[in-house]
Amino acid sequence: MSITRKGTGWELLQSWYILLTLVPFGFTSFLAFLYTFLRVKKITHLLASVVYLAGIVGLFILVDKYPDQESRPDWFDGAMFGLLGLWIVSIIHAVLIRKEFLLRLEAGEEKEAVDHSTMRTKIRKEMGVSKNPVNDVLVEYADEDLSVRVCRTILNNLPFAPNFDSYRDIDGAVRRMNPDADEELLRRAEQIAERDDGVLKVVKTGIALDRVDGGLGIYTGIKNSVDAIKNKDRERTFEADPQQAADAGVKALALAYIIASLYDGSPVDRVKSFLSTKAGQEALIYFAAVEVALPFTDNLAQASGNWMSSLLASTGSEAEKRFGQFAQGESLETAKGILQTLSQSLDQILDQTRNNLRPFIEKTQQVLPSIMNVTDSVTGGAATALDLLPIWKLLCARIAAEACATKAAR
Repeated sequence: MSITRKGTGWELLQSWYILLTLVPFGFTSFLAFLYTFLRVKKITHLLASVVYLAGIVGLFILVDKYPDQESRPDWFDGAMFGLLGLWIVSIIHAVLIRKEFLLRLEAGEEKEAVDHSTMRTKIRKEMGVSKNPVNDVLVEYADEDLSVRVCRTILNNLPFAPNFDSYRDIDGAVRRMNPDADEELLRRAEQIAERDDGVLKVVKTGIALDRVDGGLGIYTGIKNSVDAIKNKDRERTFEADPQQAADAGVKALALAYIIASLYDGSPVDRVKSFLSTKAGQEALIYFAAVEVALPFTDNLAQASGNWMSSLLASTGSEAEKRFGQFAQGESLETAKGILQTLSQSLDQILDQTRNNLRPFIEKTQQVLPSIMNVTDSVTGGAATALDLLPIWKLLCARIAAEACATKAAR
């Protein structure tokens, strides 16, 4: 049975270091552990190499100092047996570390491939030869980026949300969905990203969402998250905060527009395809938690469950008017038709969020200010929040990336 995903052949080839321990008297055992240290950078392997080298040096010293059997002290034979025993120990040791070594080596090679792919994306973007709008966005978001950290914190603290795995190009999205993806699959996904007009529309939609109303869209999302924690007594309903309600309505229409741009078929089929990707699930859950649940907790407390219908009814034509500002003249009716189907999924997510709202708010209260480290700035100005938190740009790029991965696998 294989230890890694690379198969038995690769594992046997990478286990050649064990042969170094089979050389008589362990003369080269230290080289085996020096090699494993250089490959996986685990300090205990270097220490083991030093110990086994010391054993060989000790063996030579004893033989050199006491060449004649008559001159050897009583403890000489015991010392020699101990040093020879160290050879046997090195063989056993080399076999015992094999599993961990192979797993670390596999992970290291995967990381190296990711780093290489990210560097390639950066260079192509810097030199102006990139034709991939998804990679051009994703490469901006490193693990330590504020938007990535906020998304990870919010989504990883909702038990029904997928883990927020960060990646910085199409290759990462493909491997997230299919760890065994080959080069041909990666190439097809890249080609789709470069040629599919729907992918470009989705990327542009994410950028527009972060800019809508001069930054009010992302500002209100985070500001209301903070307000929901700090100001527990304020009324939180769609009617009490029409500006935020309209902003949430715009984002709901935008999500439907994104689905229409990426997938074919009936509204039900399109929504199903969207939800088959983790990025699609993440975007809906983020929308439900940050754009609806936190700012409108009083609405969520109602027993009706038709929260999205109530939200869209309360926004009137305002959300549709704002949506038209960045939808590039696309059919509003298509987005509205998909939104009717999508609303059912959003209501289910909101119901799950409601059941986890108290621990979610408590966790957010603990981590949001410390993660952002700019709470005063976020609550103090829309422009600052826009500069700091282009979250929808990130979410939409991930949606497009995983849609490319799905289409490439067909």
